[in-house]
Amino acid sequence: MNPSEELTQDRVASEEGPVGDYDFVVVANRLPVDRTVDDTGESTWRRSPGGLVSALAPVMSSHSGAWIGWHGAADEELEPFDHDVFHLVPVGLSEGEVRRYYEGFSNATIWPLYHDVIAPPEFHRTWWDTYRAVNRRFAEAAARNASRNATVWVQDYQLQLVPAMLRHLRPDLTIGFFDHIPFPPLEIFAQLPWRKQVLTGLLGADLLGFQRPGDAQNFRRCCDQILGVQFDGERAEVTQTPQEQHEDEENERFRRAYTNAMPNVTSRRRARKERLNRDLPTWIARAASYPISIDVEAVTEMASLATTKRRARQIREELGNPKTVYLGVDRLDYTKGIRHRLKAYGELLNDGDLTVESSAMIQVASPSRERVASYIELREQIEGMVGRLNGQFDTMSHTAIRYLHHGYPFEEMIALYLASDVLVVSSLRDGMNLVAKEFVVSHLDHTGALVLSEFTGAAEQLPDAIQINPHDIDGFKEALLYAKNMTIEEQQDRMKGMREQIFAHDVEDWSTRFLEDLSKTREDNLGPEPSTDELPAVGHMDRGHGPFPTPAVEEELQRAAGVDNLLVAMDFDGTLAPFTTDPEEARALPLSENALDSLAELPNTSVALISGRPLDFLREVADPNRKMLLAGSHGAEFDLSAAGEESPGLRLSDDQRAALDRATQAVEDLVRRHPGSEIEHKPAGVGFHTRTMGDDEAAQAAEADAVQTLKRIPGVMLSPGQYVVECAVLEVNKGDAMKAVRDVVQADVSIFAGDDLTDEHALSVLGPDDLGIKVGRADSVARLRVTGPEAMSHALARLAHLRRKHSAQADWHEANVTG
Repeated sequence: MNPSEELTQDRVASEEGPVGDYDFVVVANRLPVDRTVDDTGESTWRRSPGGLVSALAPVMSSHSGAWIGWHGAADEELEPFDHDVFHLVPVGLSEGEVRRYYEGFSNATIWPLYHDVIAPPEFHRTWWDTYRAVNRRFAEAAARNASRNATVWVQDYQLQLVPAMLRHLRPDLTIGFFDHIPFPPLEIFAQLPWRKQVLTGLLGADLLGFQRPGDAQNFRRCCDQILGVQFDGERAEVTQTPQEQHEDEENERFRRAYTNAMPNVTSRRRARKERLNRDLPTWIARAASYPISIDVEAVTEMASLATTKRRARQIREELGNPKTVYLGVDRLDYTKGIRHRLKAYGELLNDGDLTVESSAMIQVASPSRERVASYIELREQIEGMVGRLNGQFDTMSHTAIRYLHHGYPFEEMIALYLASDVLVVSSLRDGMNLVAKEFVVSHLDHTGALVLSEFTGAAEQLPDAIQINPHDIDGFKEALLYAKNMTIEEQQDRMKGMREQIFAHDVEDWSTRFLEDLSKTREDNLGPEPSTDELPAVGHMDRGHGPFPTPAVEEELQRAAGVDNLLVAMDFDGTLAPFTTDPEEARALPLSENALDSLAELPNTSVALISGRPLDFLREVADPNRKMLLAGSHGAEFDLSAAGEESPGLRLSDDQRAALDRATQAVEDLVRRHPGSEIEHKPAGVGFHTRTMGDDEAAQAAEADAVQTLKRIPGVMLSPGQYVVECAVLEVNKGDAMKAVRDVVQADVSIFAGDDLTDEHALSVLGPDDLGIKVGRADSVARLRVTGPEAMSHALARLAHLRRKHSAQADWHEANVTG
């Protein structure tokens, strides 16, 4: 039987079961309608706003379409009903299911995990159980309502198990899945305890759509390394393996791991090698990028109305007709970078670069997930920042930040766009961000400026925006000022380019391209019968979220451990040593300390510490056995005695000593003004530490005060970091120190790991064969990353093991071959 005959037989076999009446079915967490209650208490339904609903309404009206989703109320069962162009099939959820499936697994596990762990995800087995059970309910509803050979389009991260469940129930269906949020890299996704089940669930789809090419690539790599399903470009041939019967199926642990509704999958080639005598369901899964967009026609029409323009003028008048109006529009979510935005804007006010009389900031933060603890805490933090800024800068007639914690109807949002000169999008991670596109399209006269985070999907599509790294507060501030001072000619040039892109690729183009490609997937035939002896070894690197390095880190460590001459250079605080409230109490983790000692004793292996700490601290605390090369004070001090080299002494000119005295006095004054802060004395500089203050808002205010104060002192160079503002009177950095140490050692490969902004100087001077490792979540030029000092300690222990093994092999070779 050839592959196409197998597929046909699978589809024919499904005809024995009951089917529904709808040839196009959308499965989403929510129905496309909202319930409204009038003054008499009578409830009605109205179409929900948003691009997805607008994009799919025409498809629904031209096909026999049904939409399956939750209607928004717990512990209420509704019968299917028709509204507008939609046939709606409500899926009921209990209060407990809302708490565990939606607020729990979807929004406290998957959401933070997929957004680069900006907030720590929670892993609870009871949440997973409910998530799986609710996904099963959605899949069953789709199977009941879809007609023979219908198309089903599953939406977003709440329903990642539905595709495989649906394929099991109805193999005749064509199944699409679209992921509206980012899909994380392997190193982050591997933390999920149920990673195999989630990937299996997604691979049930014929076509998987992602916002960006990088998201699709992340998914394909996860399938390769975790499941052994390899993609040939965007295409993989997937085989559903049979669900074996086990005596312990009732066992709780087994039940949590597996379900008959979602059997395992593997690559077609591996299946043929392991089960040559079996006829197994096999299909082609494609994973590609389909960036979503907006309803351009609706935005343009609303922006052109006289009432909308009149409301925009009224908004500016209510603000006191400032010269520049900045606008932020977000759900109240930690991924949106609202705190970074407020910090940058507040510093501009504090610096005097902006005033409340000439500029205003509107921050719309619509309520979101108000019962989730992390969101409650975020709201308190943001409202505290707004209150502090307004208390500091408000006048009787002008307000620094107009903070609006509620949602707005579509017409009011367009008026806000028209009333604003600069839209500020500072997301720390965002699948797309449609607000940016709506702002651009609403400005019919091509004026205005868009400041856009480079960590949004929109940044790839709108290169004419002023792009920022929201973690770089100084760069953020410069972008806000640049946008304010941009000429009309430049505004129009930039806006024209962005509008052309959005008009050419609106939401209708998005849905049309996806559905056209989905319709072609069942026409895509399997390739020739695979040659099983060509099966590559895959899956063996799946180390999960345990203490071992990730596959990418492991691969690089093995490469580095095998070179003739190796240099291992490390930052100290935040890399080897976890942060402490008292900087003097910081100590390297024992596993890191032992690994570095072991590495330093191996032949042709040098270990160096490159830190902002003074040299005396590094000698006494970090290297009491004098095995390492040391660069202290960001490279102002050196101890190269471990390499048998003479160490250059520290020399300051009279002007530099005078500048250091002024800076030291200024930091002492700052410590008196900001209780809880601390000073750190260094031979060529001084540090102002705020980690000991305990209050993030007070710490941010103190750091802004420090920058404003210290930058006025001639001859002082500032280096703001995590809870610290450091200044030096010697123009050196860790990049210079890394070069100096590397020149002494003459290593074939150099490794450097660091966590702070100051470590980027050292990472940036590494060569193509060297290895840079970023510790933590901040943006970096390093190509590899570990989650924190503990993960770094395991990586160092692994490196020490591999290096010892290499040295032993080299010794054996020299003794038995060379000799």
